[in-house]
Amino acid sequence: MMAMVDAMKSSQLELMGALIGDKSRPAAPDPKSLLGEGSREEQMANFKVTLMTRIREAGDLVSRKATPEEAQAYKQMLMAVAERTANAAKEGGFLFFGGERVSAGEQAFLTEVKGALHL
Repeated sequence: MMAMVDAMKSSQLELMGALIGDKSRPAAPDPKSLLGEGSREEQMANFKVTLMTRIREAGDLVSRKATPEEAQAYKQMLMAVAERTANAAKEGGFLFFGGERVSAGEQAFLTEVKGALHL
């Protein structure tokens, strides 16, 4: 969340200022609607499809409603948040030694996010 706020504060674009100024709190989606039914693996696959759909829809909406500069900044902000999240912790290793900052699965996910945002 702080990554989004930091990105919006550093922007001089009207859209980002409006997003910062908006104090409304959207309701959290129902977890069942995000995960669906089935095994843990099926639920994670459902979640990924739902997430990619929402990312794509958000990018498309901003592209239609905002200036090209604002749309690009918004998409780059979403991508920066995804990258910052992927870099938040190492995977693997032992007692904080070794491991990798971004796993192959996380890198594949970042590539999908980039594609969904048309970056």
